[in-house]
Amino acid sequence: MDSITRLMCGRILEKLGYAIGISMGDYNSKYGLLKGISCATFYDNGMLKECMLDEYNELTTDYGTLVPKYGEPTIRTKYGKSLSFYQNGILKSIYLDQQTDIRTSIGIVPAELITFHQEGGILRIFPLNGKLSGYWSEEEEYELAVEVPITYQNHSIQAKVISIHFYPSQNIKSVTLWRKQTIELETIYGKIATNIGYSLYETGELQSIEPKKAFIIPTLIGDMKAFNINAIGIHADQNSLVFKQDGTVKEIVTITNQVEVQNKEGSKWVYSPRLVRSYTSEYEYEMEELKVIFEEDTITLELKNHQSATYSRAQCIFKVTELLSYSK
Repeated sequence: MDSITRLMCGRILEKLGYAIGISMGDYNSKYGLLKGISCATFYDNGMLKECMLDEYNELTTDYGTLVPKYGEPTIRTKYGKSLSFYQNGILKSIYLDQQTDIRTSIGIVPAELITFHQEGGILRIFPLNGKLSGYWSEEEEYELAVEVPITYQNHSIQAKVISIHFYPSQNIKSVTLWRKQTIELETIYGKIATNIGYSLYETGELQSIEPKKAFIIPTLIGDMKAFNINAIGIHADQNSLVFKQDGTVKEIVTITNQVEVQNKEGSKWVYSPRLVRSYTSEYEYEMEELKVIFEEDTITLELKNHQSATYSRAQCIFKVTELLSYSK
């Protein structure tokens, strides 16, 4: 890294409010001596928080010898930190110089980026970490992806994933897929296809899934179509269709159904997905989805950034109707 780049890095970090140490040289970490450190930031206790590297380094970890990213970027290399640490010196993340096979609780998974729990186990693993731009497309990045082993409810399948999220116990918490990758998961309502991903309870039961297209689900108030047109697939920790551990529906997001509620006095309320003005353009509109939450004695109806209300199942009558037909 030349002197001008170092100076620019330092000024950027200063504007962000970081304490900086440019070209600080060597640092003795819990994983070995780090050399060629640049653009470093520190905690108040003097411990290294994050840094970039100009030289080859080897870190001795529970997952083997790992080499963090160093040197000049390539056409698909993201510009950013090579390493980050928790305040106690435990490794928080590593951007690997080359894709490296990592032994995980579900088998060998190739990785270019890994984040860790403070206890030391893997938090998230990313098989690829390329920078999408006009010079490197999503299609080119996807072509580099390989299938890895993933699990749910004692089933094992292979799929191309963007990331896998683990609990501290190292059981899978969620799996995020490439949009071009579609898998089907078995539920008590039948097989549901997803091209975004799913999440699991720590004990292994399916917790949620993002349906690829509208999927009809029988609920406590009638059949509903689960689907969220606004699902963007950054991660699959939270999804449109949420299950209880016994497999029954806990929450559902819909853009195709409306729900009418009537109490014993005859008062009525109608909750419906609706078009709202886009946040990005005053000339465009986007669909605002309706979320329905099923508890033992109540039903909650929720519109994003608008009204939310909870009704007694015993005291009210619920009617589900088709608002519009949409599939993806």
